[in-house]
Amino acid sequence: MLNQIWPSTWRYGLMLFSSYFINNGTILVVAQLSDTIIISSYLLTVRVLMIIRSLTISQFNANYPYLIRLVVSKDFLSIKILLTSIIRNSLTLLTLSLLFIYFFGNDIINILSKDVQILENYLFIIMSIGIFLETHHGIHANIYLSTNHVPFLWPGFISGILIILISSILIQTYGLLGIVLTQFFIQLSFNNWFSVYLNLKLLKFIVNFSD
Repeated sequence: MLNQIWPSTWRYGLMLFSSYFINNGTILVVAQLSDTIIISSYLLTVRVLMIIRSLTISQFNANYPYLIRLVVSKDFLSIKILLTSIIRNSLTLLTLSLLFIYFFGNDIINILSKDVQILENYLFIIMSIGIFLETHHGIHANIYLSTNHVPFLWPGFISGILIILISSILIQTYGLLGIVLTQFFIQLSFNNWFSVYLNLKLLKFIVNFSD
């Protein structure tokens, strides 16, 4: 039993470590900037987005043990019905929350502080699209990981390193835009769609004609 569980366990642990650098590695890069207001605004924006993401996947988290049981029993039809509803509700709530922050976030923050603000509109839009894709692929990835197959270790590890290295270079010329675009496009190039593809194939949303 230990021989069967251990390989996926250490891979999952390292994958979480890689995910931390994907989501938070840019904070280390932003620290290079000399403007403390910009640094604070970036940290605030990241924190707000992560809180919104956590709140909007609460339905998924609440149903996760039941979904895992369905995966183990290979009741794919029930998984499809429940997961489709959860993803629709989560992404709808996320979209509405992001729109609320976009239009009213700084007005609310101004009540508490006149210095720190949510980042400029174009930066917030890019980061919002990124968190939308992250939320979507994260739900699919967690379902797929219940199979004890962990194919996301190396993609996550490489992505984390690339995000830190490339954004460290681009920040010198493009500032926060370089960081935001680096994280967005590196995630979009693989992680945002690969776990979705694997899970859809697992649940037989995607037909494999070679079988």
